[in-house]
Parts: sequence; C-alpha cells; structure tokens
Amino acid sequence: MKKRRTLYDWLTTDFHVIIRNDDNFALKRDFRINYAKIIVFMAGVFIAISITNFYLYSIAHQYLSNEGLKEKKYQLKLMQIHAQIDTLNLEIAKKDSFIKDIQRIVVSD
Repeated sequence: MKKRRTLYDWLTTDFHVIIRNDDNFALKRDFRINYAKIIVFMAGVFIAISITNFYLYSIAHQYLSNEGLKEKKYQLKLMQIHAQIDTLNLEIAKKDSFIKDIQRIVVSD
C-alpha cells in the first residue's frame, strides 16, 4: 500500500539544486531547498514589495495630490484680496467725503 504524504512531509522534503559549468560540467554551486523555504522566501519578498509600494504611494500621493494645500493657499489669497478690497473701499469713502467737504466749502462761498 502506498504511504500517504502529509503536509509536513511535503513542506520538508529537500530537493537538491545543482548549478554546473557549461563547458566541463564542473560543480559551481549546490544547495538544498524545500517548499517551506520557498514559501518563507516568497512571503518575505511579498512583504518587502508591499512595504515599498505603500511607502512610494504615500510619497507620490503627498506630492501629486496636494488639493487640500492648494485649497488653503487659494483661500488665503482670497482673504488677502478681500482685505485689500475692504481697505480700498474705506480709502475711497474717505476721499469721497473729503471731496464733498471741499465742494461744500467752495459752493457755500
């Protein structure tokens, strides 16, 4: 009867990866690997890529979509222009009053 493979056996069964030279088939590198190591390596790569993506997205979002900052700048500029208009209206009212006073003096003589 065939022995049933368990998940533990499947994860821990070692495979040999051999890298040889093309010219004379001399052994360059030999290492053992199993599915558990592959899963851990892929999970690490996935986590590293996710962290990098999150970091880059937050930087790009900060620089590319400063709508709130632009809106604040526009509102500050609008408030400055509104203050200038109020100041100019007061100056115009003072000058109109001065001109009316002068006209009253000239006409009354």
